[in-house]
Amino acid sequence: MKEIRHYITVCKQCGERIQPHAPRKRGSNAVVYDATVKSLVIYLSVVMFLPYGRIENFFTEVFGLEISQGSFVNWVNEAKKNAAPVIEKIKECIMKSAVVGFYESGLYCNKKLDWAWIAQTVYFTLLFHGSGRSHKEQESRFGRSLERMVAVTDRHSAYFTLNFLNHQVCVAHLLRELQYLNELDTEQQWSR
Repeated sequence: MKEIRHYITVCKQCGERIQPHAPRKRGSNAVVYDATVKSLVIYLSVVMFLPYGRIENFFTEVFGLEISQGSFVNWVNEAKKNAAPVIEKIKECIMKSAVVGFYESGLYCNKKLDWAWIAQTVYFTLLFHGSGRSHKEQESRFGRSLERMVAVTDRHSAYFTLNFLNHQVCVAHLLRELQYLNELDTEQQWSR
């Protein structure tokens, strides 16, 4: 972790401001963080889903760095913008895949129910935000490519309103159902 501080001094004789770095676009920021700090913030936010307040506490308590949540927002937005071409390529690869796993999960953001959607192949995973749990979320992103896919899902009703080539229940969900049947029938245990 590297923190670089830029100081501005004022000449005692002529009153001119002297700064050792070029002025930044939005005024001069006295603290500049290197890519490792920014990358860790992005990882903690995007991959680990930590709220900005927790990230702020982590940096303060572990590294002794006091970074504003506004900086976190800017860094994550910049990373999102830089990743857009790669995300689009991943989406294209998923759209060409014959078998795609889909999953959705609810989460609360600012006390409002939001939805995270996942489309996954052997090689690619695309996580995207959805405004709801409806089949329209997939239609709007994948369109007619869904007709060429075998969808591996958890049997949520939204998947069955889409025109997939075929459906497959996720193995983890099948195993969960078998375990449930074992619990119901303790004597026979036919599902083992």
